[in-house]
Amino acid sequence: MASETTATQLDQLPGTGVEPPLIAEADSLNWNDSFDVIVVGLGAAGVSSAIEAADRGARVAFIDRFEGGGTTARSGSVMYAGGGTALQRRLGVEDTPDNMFNCLRHEVQDAVSEATLRRFCTDSPANFDFVTANGTRYSGTLFPNKTSYPVHGHSLYYSGNELIYTQDAKPAPRGHLADGIKRFTAFGPAFIGPLIKSALKKGVTPIRRTRVTRLIKNNNGEIIGVEAMQVPGGWTGLKHKVLSTLASYAQIYFAPAARGYRKKLFALEQRCAHPVRYRARGGVVLAAGGFILNKEMTARYLPDFQRALKLGTTGDTG
Repeated sequence: MASETTATQLDQLPGTGVEPPLIAEADSLNWNDSFDVIVVGLGAAGVSSAIEAADRGARVAFIDRFEGGGTTARSGSVMYAGGGTALQRRLGVEDTPDNMFNCLRHEVQDAVSEATLRRFCTDSPANFDFVTANGTRYSGTLFPNKTSYPVHGHSLYYSGNELIYTQDAKPAPRGHLADGIKRFTAFGPAFIGPLIKSALKKGVTPIRRTRVTRLIKNNNGEIIGVEAMQVPGGWTGLKHKVLSTLASYAQIYFAPAARGYRKKLFALEQRCAHPVRYRARGGVVLAAGGFILNKEMTARYLPDFQRALKLGTTGDTG
């Protein structure tokens, strides 16, 4: 019989519902399925990881507690990119990785290391090529001014403080706004929808309505899979989808209603979900979102923001 570790602060953060890892050898467990790579969470980071692994020939599955998309699907579909992206060049904007770095180092200060920021700027053009190669479209024109969000028909604009930090950097617009459906561009599916379609077309297996509760590792400390609770399909799955969607949208406009929907959603999961295990021969990628809806973690790590409007989605519990 597999033994369990003792919970520690590193194993389990307050309010997350994540359990300490299960210690077991692969042959001693019953698995629902087996993959080379498992990606937990299907936002922008998760779907990018799944596509990258599939492109390298791996058998990949993504596991998402809901239907996929994460907070990215509730965003404005804006990707901050620069350094000379294909869109910048097409619209006559001059930018280089060094120019982008010189601007952003004033913005981010010591939030990340210089090496990390430098890599972000250097890789930015290739990252933009990655999303366009996987279906995300940018066919609009340049909006030449600073704005929170440009009007329909524009794909590139000043989304940050590029017009302010000019001491050693030439201003360049870096907000890349993905094409939506006709005039409807202000929704995350315009960006992440094509990426999810690309992942599925490349053979990535979707495992939805499944909440990963803990990792599984062998006696050598290697991660060999995940344990999760899965809500069935059919009418129960449809109800789960409706409640999770309502909770995410209500969070933006009326938080008390969102809390009510989440309460019903979690009760449904508690009643109907059953345990599953998935083997990961090559590794597990954790891309499961933030923690803005976790009171304990917010108090610990973001005490100054506890009274702020929380713009996360139902999955942002840490």
